[in-house]
Amino acid sequence: MHEIWLSKQILQLITKTAKDRKLKKVNKVIIEIGQLVAVDKLSLTFGFDLVAKGTIAENALLEIKDTFAEAFCEKCTKKVSIMNYGDNCSICNGYSLKIIKGDEFKVLSMEAE
Repeated sequence: MHEIWLSKQILQLITKTAKDRKLKKVNKVIIEIGQLVAVDKLSLTFGFDLVAKGTIAENALLEIKDTFAEAFCEKCTKKVSIMNYGDNCSICNGYSLKIIKGDEFKVLSMEAE
């Protein structure tokens, strides 16, 4: 389950940021996950709660913002929505798609004291 590993990476980043800014408690962490990223959100939330126990982020809310996937078709030069890697262009049926968004996984912000 890579969600535990991801949870540890999130915790490591926010712990370092909190320490650098001399913060005492992290109350909320907002992350962005693209539609194409294979992450189970419930497992990620559970994993974050688990790894945050006994840390500055214990009981912090993990808020997840979803990003829909878009690609640029190099054949018809249009932006199209996609659901998965390997999808074809919904306009020209071409397979020359370059991902524009939807593959991100990042910490956007955190609320802390």
